[in-house]
Amino acid sequence: MANELQVSTGRTGRTVTATTYLNGVVASSGIACNEVVSQGGLYAGDMTGAAGFYTVQFFDSGSVVGAGSIAWDGSAEITAADLETEIDAIELNPSFVVPAAVAIASLTPSLLSIVTYCTVQESLPVMGPITGRSDLWFAIKTNATDADADSLIMVSESGGLLVLNGAPATDSSLASLTVTNQTSGAVDLFIDKVATGVLLSTDGRDDWRYWGAKVKIGTAETQPISGRVMVTDGIVKAV
Repeated sequence: MANELQVSTGRTGRTVTATTYLNGVVASSGIACNEVVSQGGLYAGDMTGAAGFYTVQFFDSGSVVGAGSIAWDGSAEITAADLETEIDAIELNPSFVVPAAVAIASLTPSLLSIVTYCTVQESLPVMGPITGRSDLWFAIKTNATDADADSLIMVSESGGLLVLNGAPATDSSLASLTVTNQTSGAVDLFIDKVATGVLLSTDGRDDWRYWGAKVKIGTAETQPISGRVMVTDGIVKAV
């Protein structure tokens, strides 16, 4: 098998590499992802490693251009058709086996979509085990290198909405992170329509922003999932 790791960036001529993570730890880095000539902007690389559930980040010159996840049996990706019969054999560690429902959820793309002035209720791509965490954060930024204090939106599991449009939030209830399964790392994101209103594009066109989630377990802090978010101007601002 080959080209299991794929990302569509919408732009040709990139130098894309992939990094895979198993249980929040780097499994392999610098995986070359070559452009698929027949499909401009699509890049693909080969997956390797022991059987397990991996998260993946794609980079171009140090910047994240995509992210996702893959259920891997040691030699091939587990597809939805295979899951019913094979998923119980995929061990992440001696005490954890990926249930079929979790592996199917892992196919959720890392591209999110937000319509301004509309409420967001989104299940994020699963992160892998996050049991024992002390906190969990989610942020949307104009640029991936922006400081946390300059986030368009920053949310934590413990504190709700922390930052709104580059300023400390005055109402923490406008956003939240709810862990629905800490073994698989399934998390639901909520953002109130009042908060999404700050995400208007400056030129009135649809606009790509960056998002990422970070978890702290003990002294280790990892970013298991991240990606891009398409922000579309809502036609109706209030009802």
